Amino acid sequence: MLNKKLLLFLFFTGAAIVRPQPATTLYDQGVDQHRRGRNQEAAVSFQEVARLNPNFADVFNSLCVVYDELDRYREAIEACRQALALNPHDSTALYNLGSVYSETERKAEAIAALEESIAVNPNFAPAHYVLARMYVDSERYAAAV
Repeated sequence: MLNKKLLLFLFFTGAAIVRPQPATTLYDQGVDQHRRGRNQEAAVSFQEVARLNPNFADVFNSLCVVYDELDRYREAIEACRQALALNPHDSTALYNLGSVYSETERKAEAIAALEESIAVNPNFAPAHYVLARMYVDSERYAAAV
């Protein structure tokens, strides 16, 4: 604990004590960093949010996207799995997982995740698009249409 003299010094000199940011502020900061293309910084912000609030599924979904864009595929897959452990019926997390699998040539796993995403949310157009692309890559042309 800070002693009284130090507290008075900090008060009268205008020095500030750095307080940790709440998880929601850090999450918003990470979203802004990602939007600006500062993915490494966004990853750090999202990692801290995950540490502060390990039950916040959206932060793991955001980590998945950022790791994917940083070509850190193993970490992206793990982040998607964490999001799905917290919310197993999250069509966006399933889509993100399928997208990462598709980029790493894990076609069967990509197709399974994307099909599940569409089963949860039949109107999720991005999942339909990536799934059709995976069907074509797997020479399952009839399924692609």
